[in-house]
Amino acid sequence: MRMRGFTLIELLVALFITAIMMAMGYGVVNQVTKGRIQLQQQTARIISLQRALRMLEQDIALMQPRPVRDPLGGSTDLPALKAMPAAQLTAASVSGSSSASSSSSNSSSSAAPITVSSLNLQSTAVLSLTRGGWANPVGIARPEEQRVSYQIENAKLVRYHFAVLDATGESPMTRVELIDNVVSVSFRFMDNSHAWQNDWQLIGSSRQTQRHRPLAVEVTLVLKDLGKIVRVVEVAG
Repeated sequence: MRMRGFTLIELLVALFITAIMMAMGYGVVNQVTKGRIQLQQQTARIISLQRALRMLEQDIALMQPRPVRDPLGGSTDLPALKAMPAAQLTAASVSGSSSASSSSSNSSSSAAPITVSSLNLQSTAVLSLTRGGWANPVGIARPEEQRVSYQIENAKLVRYHFAVLDATGESPMTRVELIDNVVSVSFRFMDNSHAWQNDWQLIGSSRQTQRHRPLAVEVTLVLKDLGKIVRVVEVAG
């Protein structure tokens, strides 16, 4: 019996159909791969946001009525809570956001201890406070209270904490970048009459006045990609 083979036309048609199927398969695989990458990026972004908010909430909730000494050695202590006035806060946030550039993604280690002057930080920080509950698992000779400050640098929300409570001009601080693409950050404070205040301004310079704390703090964080996030944090005690 004579065996019949494929004609050239049949072979070309088969190759054409195979090429179409491979192209369709590649498109599906490519789309799935892109979707997976986007999902991983979104997940990392949400984790970064949760970490930043958790840090802010813990610092505020554990706020302590402990003023700190002026780094310049002045006679007036810095209050337990010091917030930048609302007008200055808005200007600082816009300035920090507009100065962002592509080089910010190539910054150094986000949690590396560095030694910087605390003088400028006291005037530029959007929020500074004394918090308690500083974990000390290895029993280092230091207090459980910690002085922390937040500010915006190149559209990033950055947290600083001092190695000591009563810092001097050159006391070492640890810098941690919490989240980027920050458009603005603002705060409101609930006073003893349960009224919200846009600014936390203390009248007087007595030690007791400097210890005054709000009942709660409202944090409003606006991100370029995720929009507006609002948290209300009750101050313990």
